[in-house]
Amino acid sequence: MKFRVVISLVLVMMFITPLLSNDGTILPNDNRFSGTPYQSTNFVNSADPYSGTGPSLPVSLTGIATDPYGGTLQIDASTSDIHTITLADGWSGSNLQTTIDSLSVDISDALVNPTLSDYHSEKWLVGASATYRAQDVIVPDGWTLVKNELDEDPHPHTGDWESNYYPTGGYGGSPGFLFTGDIDSTSDPSDEIYHSQLVNAPYREIYSVEISFRYNVVNTGSTSSEMFLFLRFAGIEKTFYVFETGDTTGSWLQETVILTSEDLQLITLPDSLLLDIGMGTDYTGSVSVLNFDAYIDDIDLTMNVRPFPEQIGLKVNGTSVIGATQGSVYPYLPDDSDRDAEDSSSNGVDLDGYPWGTGSPGVLYVGTWGSSWGDTSAYQSGFQFPLDIPQGAVITSAYLEVEPAEETALTNLRIYAAGESSSGLPIQNFTTGLPHMKDRYNWVDTSIDWTVTDVLGPVRIRQRSPDIAPLIQAIVSDSDWNNNYYTCLMLDFMWGSNYQAEWGIKGSDG
Repeated sequence: MKFRVVISLVLVMMFITPLLSNDGTILPNDNRFSGTPYQSTNFVNSADPYSGTGPSLPVSLTGIATDPYGGTLQIDASTSDIHTITLADGWSGSNLQTTIDSLSVDISDALVNPTLSDYHSEKWLVGASATYRAQDVIVPDGWTLVKNELDEDPHPHTGDWESNYYPTGGYGGSPGFLFTGDIDSTSDPSDEIYHSQLVNAPYREIYSVEISFRYNVVNTGSTSSEMFLFLRFAGIEKTFYVFETGDTTGSWLQETVILTSEDLQLITLPDSLLLDIGMGTDYTGSVSVLNFDAYIDDIDLTMNVRPFPEQIGLKVNGTSVIGATQGSVYPYLPDDSDRDAEDSSSNGVDLDGYPWGTGSPGVLYVGTWGSSWGDTSAYQSGFQFPLDIPQGAVITSAYLEVEPAEETALTNLRIYAAGESSSGLPIQNFTTGLPHMKDRYNWVDTSIDWTVTDVLGPVRIRQRSPDIAPLIQAIVSDSDWNNNYYTCLMLDFMWGSNYQAEWGIKGSDG
């Protein structure tokens, strides 16, 4: 039996759609600034966003303007003149065109938590031995910790590749994250450990990128020309061989990478661009056991981009210049029992959840459950939303809102997003059983952490996630995306105070 009910989940989306040509739209000078997505933080040449004043930009204007009281004014490359037209007189124009050259702005606030000063705890359960499953792994907020090592325990506190937190180990005595590489006979160039973040780039073009970071190599007695720190941005990798004989140890140093327009020529915006920073190796096969340690901190990323006029409050004589149309969508989870589901490690996808009242939607849980940390297993919940957003739209903000089924949350979460199935097809309704939800879709490269408030207050108040705009931007920027396709959001267990911890969310009952 299927219940038809009001669903307590909604996806809140704000976006703008780029205009490919000028449609003649002119906004009145009402002294309001619509500086999406970064409000009043970025202006060309420090222009005043409320008046349109400030240092001028190179502008060429050609065409003919006609004023019935003052005759005709023609402007071209060989003719210049000044003519005043007042609204009281009335005016009309034809074939007016303007070109603004070299419009760019530096975006220096694109990273979340660039100093790694804010952090949270995580549990690593999949594949980890019982000894380490109970341990808290400290990870910087806004970042995803990734460990690639196929032949040893995937937990980041053991094996050849580790990440460990030290309260004052960072730059200037701030919280520090130490990457460790122990090289042995099973080393492979694919082995690495790093922090990852998806950087939202909701602009027309990207001209250059400058990335800097600080590092401190701890003196372990090992040196090598095949061990390195690395930085990857949008798939472009730079390596830093800082463990060679004679290299500085025990002091903070800084590296800077500049990517030019030639490096970035294959990148099409708007999109989300992945930044990875960590430790890797060139070693292959049998080598003597070596140990390398390095802190990485204080990451700075500046993008020089071509913005939309609205993003910098661009005005001509006090009139807003338009480069896009604004829009918003608030899709509720469809009133269908097969558009939300729970996934357990034993049975796979379940559409029913756990009924919490007669005729009421089932409760979908996110958490972990077992008799000890040795056997506890995580389970996830997924939600599918239709998005009436065109391909290539600029996502300025996106949030998932859920209504909890209980007043306390014992778990913190990670949010994953997908815009297509694992076979590259549009997302279809959930079906029961295997494969697991994680294996059904092509998830965006990384995820976003969600630390849920311990006391949520009244049950019926929706809880809002952190901004997931980078995840949604990556989906709608894909060339295969179309209006009203479904996107799938998955909430996964990230941390709990014990091995029986969960959070219930109201959903549908199938």
